[in-house]
Amino acid sequence: MTPLVVGIDIGTSGARAVAMRQDFSIAGQSAVRLDKFGQNPRDPSAWWQAVQAALTELLSGVDRAAIRAIAIDGTSGTLLPVDADGRPLAEPLMYNDKVDDGDILAAIARAAPEASAAHGATSGLAKALRYQHLPGIAAVLHQADWIAGNLSGRFDVSDENNALKTGYDVEARRWPDWIAATGMRMDLLPDVIEPGDVTGTLTAAAAALFGLPRDVVVVAGTTDGCASFLATGATAAGDGVT
Repeated sequence: MTPLVVGIDIGTSGARAVAMRQDFSIAGQSAVRLDKFGQNPRDPSAWWQAVQAALTELLSGVDRAAIRAIAIDGTSGTLLPVDADGRPLAEPLMYNDKVDDGDILAAIARAAPEASAAHGATSGLAKALRYQHLPGIAAVLHQADWIAGNLSGRFDVSDENNALKTGYDVEARRWPDWIAATGMRMDLLPDVIEPGDVTGTLTAAAAALFGLPRDVVVVAGTTDGCASFLATGATAAGDGVT
């Protein structure tokens, strides 16, 4: 039996899924439009329904027992506040939504290094600061984090690429101290690991939902931009894409 890995992309128009072999050849793929599940692209339940539909369609054409790992990519900078059980507490702010709170933007401008991706009204950090006072909030997650959490049960972990716009220091590989100086509650930020690192295995509910083995691992994903770059095959030193 040839092992397969599954990649899932959740975007503003729909969800796509692909199963790949170790040699990067494609064993199956599927796509489902988001508007099948409502007209609001900001509805997390629609995201999850689209992912379920795309993954179910994909798995109908491959050997489910061969699936060994699943990873998610989503739109960079789309954030969602959740409670301790991963339930959304408010409508997410999408990647291109702007935070119009001058105090929040000024606090980031004062504290963040000039080169930080956390600057600007659309940054993940600006959105996290806007959400952090919601009653019952336990974490502020990126879109890919939340979808992966529905598979693994973990709503406390992210990847280095998604975390960049929230101020993560990818060189030091940690949340930098200056973030606290903006007034951000550091306990609401997820643990951050490298894309491809294992975050857990499927929950019993997720395994039953998709007819998959419980030992299928969920691995940290990436942003849609990074995923599309990798899809070009430009992985050697010196390669570039425009």
